[in-house]
Amino acid sequence: MTQQEINHAIANAAGQMKLCCGVVNNAAWQVCLDAHDRIKQDKKYRNEVKRLFKKALDEFHAYENNLIYTRGVRFFHLDDLAENSRKMYGDITDQEYYDFWASTGATMYYNTRQHVTALQHKYKRVFEAHDVSDADIVAWAMTALTCLKITSVSFGMEKSVVHKTFKLDKRIVDRFFRPFSLEKVEKCWYNALKALNAQSAEEGMTERERKDIGFGIEVLRDEWMDTQKHLRITGEAIENYQEVFRTKGEVKKALREIAEMDNEIEEENQNALKRRIINS
Repeated sequence: MTQQEINHAIANAAGQMKLCCGVVNNAAWQVCLDAHDRIKQDKKYRNEVKRLFKKALDEFHAYENNLIYTRGVRFFHLDDLAENSRKMYGDITDQEYYDFWASTGATMYYNTRQHVTALQHKYKRVFEAHDVSDADIVAWAMTALTCLKITSVSFGMEKSVVHKTFKLDKRIVDRFFRPFSLEKVEKCWYNALKALNAQSAEEGMTERERKDIGFGIEVLRDEWMDTQKHLRITGEAIENYQEVFRTKGEVKKALREIAEMDNEIEEENQNALKRRIINS
């Protein structure tokens, strides 16, 4: 590939990466914020525990600042967008553009909160069975960590999809899209969780408990990593944040493009199902 072809492929791949990470990363962070509000009520939330959770919060803010204000690849700098993309948006700031993108995660969390709380209840039952103090709060902390782990799985899969779809070298994909990784936040949250002494209970789980929790994780992961759900949630964000677009016509155009992509995926899924039935 020529450099021009690589640049074009990266620009197209960025849209796909932003679609996925906007939903999954920000949904996971909403769970973390919800969990943190509860963790602050725990008597152990002081000294080292408090410092470690604050470090996780600071790491997420560093991740946000890097996405918005970096001097490197600027995914949310409006003037760096392709002309046909930039003209969609009105007189808004990079921060407002980022906030519009991040809002999809809040919607995903709202739409799937029953699965998040179901997972939290599973952890809570296990911790209570293993005599963990403040099991409810520790279960929230563990659920948040699990959600951060889902972002790592999702990010890894999306990098693979981008590599295959746009024929980009894996090293290029990793270098350009690394800013969307929440790996550092996950590590900080894990260290804070260890300070709550939750690891011993997790290590002592029975096989049945692990399978039960694993099922809850699988359900949530499948919901969060569904591309059609990403598209539909993005459609909701477009309708809720119409003020970021230049005109109502641009809003309609954006919604139409989302609907077309959704229909294409639905058609592909239906064709794949038909092939499986025929070949079974």
